[in-house]
This record gives sequence, structure tokens and C-alpha cells, in this order.
Amino acid sequence: MHRRALLASLGLATAGCLAPADDRADTAMSQTADATDTATATDSADHGTDTSTDTPVDYPEIGVPSDEAGGPPFDDDVVRVVWWGDERPDSPVRLAVDRRSGSLPEATFGFSLVNDSDLPFAYNPYNWGLWKRVDGSWYYVAPQIVPQPLSILSPGSEHAWRLTVDVDRSLPDSQYGGPQGSESVTIGGLGGGTYAFETDGWFEGQDYRESTGLAVRFVLDGDPLTVTLADSVTETSRGGSTVTVRTDVQSTAETRPCVFVLERADDPEAERRIPEQIVRDPRLRKTLPAFEPGVDTVRLVEPNGTVPPFGVNDPWTFRFRGTAYRVTARELETETETETETETETET
Repeated sequence: MHRRALLASLGLATAGCLAPADDRADTAMSQTADATDTATATDSADHGTDTSTDTPVDYPEIGVPSDEAGGPPFDDDVVRVVWWGDERPDSPVRLAVDRRSGSLPEATFGFSLVNDSDLPFAYNPYNWGLWKRVDGSWYYVAPQIVPQPLSILSPGSEHAWRLTVDVDRSLPDSQYGGPQGSESVTIGGLGGGTYAFETDGWFEGQDYRESTGLAVRFVLDGDPLTVTLADSVTETSRGGSTVTVRTDVQSTAETRPCVFVLERADDPEAERRIPEQIVRDPRLRKTLPAFEPGVDTVRLVEPNGTVPPFGVNDPWTFRFRGTAYRVTARELETETETETETETETET
């Protein structure tokens, strides 16, 4: 799945910032106006700047067609890919790495976008992506939000990223949070496995819709990631097959009582999510680990200030460890409604 479609399906697309893929538009989320003014959600198709020219230029044809690369998928505007999988690519523009493996709990990798061509290369230093390969498929991990400046990499120069993996790094409290940066980034919430770091760009004067993707594979040695209940959870109570979760989130003038509902579903088409994706959505960290034998529904009752509540427009589903789940959310009409629902629960 491409990055843009994935973020929309996870409910991370941002109204006004990200145009979600058509088949994922029903799960697009809204974002507060102040964040909208400063950053856009990940969408490498929305570069905002066209450096194309009418003057004929003999652009080098580097890499291979995107459907032949073998690495993580790119959006449709990437037509060729330089992929460092088993062998180092022989390409004037490439993504290099200083080490191919590291060990948890902490490891640091240096990645460099190298331009040894004769032409300037346009790119966004914030537009890097981290993917994990599981059971033969690639799953997008981070970042969730990407600022959109355009930079030019001159011939003979390079841009470096320093990625530090730290299992003790705290996870974001917002689905719009998480690591982002143009040079140095520290990221938590990763387990052992095979990963890829990627970016994309195009030669100056070239149409950005004919971009080149660049990616490199690396390995993290360590234990698999475990999804545990968020630290902000202060109370869980069970009534029959339903668990209700409450947190330390406080009401403000901008919030109202809302409920986020996660329930088991019968949907064979639900797309798989891996732990590294689940932990980056605090709504799921507060609900998914509360499932136990005999529980069919977990409700998160919490003050929320987004529109629609918890950013959920329409129901959407996903699959985690063989079980499908359905997501819905709504505003509770009154505080009395919240209290009435609580009275039917038995504290555990």
C-alpha cells in the first residue's frame, strides 16, 4: 500500500493538508487549524512546487521502474526507484547508509542522499519514510506528519539524516504526533525485523510527477514489539462483553464528552496492521490491549476536541493478529448519558 493511502486508511489523513486516495477518503481525518498552517500530512504527490521547464534536458534514467524495484512501495508520482536491497546500487543519485544492521534497545543509522550527477536534484528533507517488512509485505511506520519545504541538492553534494532507534522513547499522545525532522530523528516503538528508509525527488526542471524514489534496507536485531495499554489509562471497567476505558485527559472549553468504539468485526477484507503501526495511534493504544476472552467491544470515553470526534468520519476496519476490528466514534449528547452508561458497568 502506498504511503498516502495507508495514512488515510489509518485515519491519519489531514483535511486541508492531505488529499487521501479515493478508496480511502471515507477514513480521512480532520486536524486543528493551527497545525494545518504549519505542516501537512505525508503526501509525496503534493509537492506544491513544479520545477519543470520547456527547455529540453537529457535527464539521466536512474534506477528501475517502480514496479520492479522490490523495496517499499511509493506513490504514483514515483516512476523509477533506486533500491539498495542485497546489492549497493550503481547510480549517480542514491541513498546510502553507514551500517546495514543494529541491535535494540538502541541503535543509530546514518543515511545520506548523494547527488553525483551533473544536475541539481529537488527533494524535501522532511519527506523521509520508514517501513517494516513482515511476511513478505511492506508496512509504513513513520512519520505521520511531514512539513513541505522544497530543497535543491547541488551536483556533488549530499544531505544526511541521523536516525536513532530507542525502545525507551515515549510514544506520541496524538495521532498527529511522532518524530519528524530534516536531519536528526529519534524514534521509539520499533521491534526487531527488516526495515527500509526511503525518500524521493526529481531533477530540477523535471516534472515532479516523474519522480525518482530512493530506498535502502537495514535490519534491527531484537525482540518483537509488544502493544500495551497506554500510560494515560486510569480506569477500565467491564459489563458483560464490553469494556469501558477512561484516561487522565481533562475537559477544556474546546472539548466535549465523546466515545471511541473498537469492536470485533467480520471483515475478511480488512487490511492488516502491525504492532509498529498500532502503537502510533493513541486511540488504539488505549483500547486494543483491553480486549480479553469474552470481550467483543472496548469503549474509550474521553473528552475530545476534534471534528468529527476522534477524527473518525465513517466506520473503518483493520486486522491485527488475525482478528478484524471495526472503528466508530460519536459525541455523547450530555454528561448524563456518560454517567448512565457507566452505571451498567462492573469495575474490574
